[in-house]
Amino acid sequence: MITILGAKWCPACTSIRSKVEELGATYNYIEIPSGEEGWNLVESLTGKRTIPQLFFYIGGTSDFNVVLDELTKERDKGSSINIRKL
Repeated sequence: MITILGAKWCPACTSIRSKVEELGATYNYIEIPSGEEGWNLVESLTGKRTIPQLFFYIGGTSDFNVVLDELTKERDKGSSINIRKL
């Protein structure tokens, strides 16, 4: 599941929503409040004051292990896997 934090006035937010919809992915869209309240919300969740912000929900430990196994297989096949802390 994908969750997007954004605002109606944000062209990048509109673009991200369109791309996710083109993929046919299920997502939640959270419209941030206007003004300082919205920026404070985004910063409290992400440490950043920019939108859009995207969250990918994987699930619990067993779900994470499935994803980790798939990434490991891809890495072992020689694919470049770059997971980094932002």
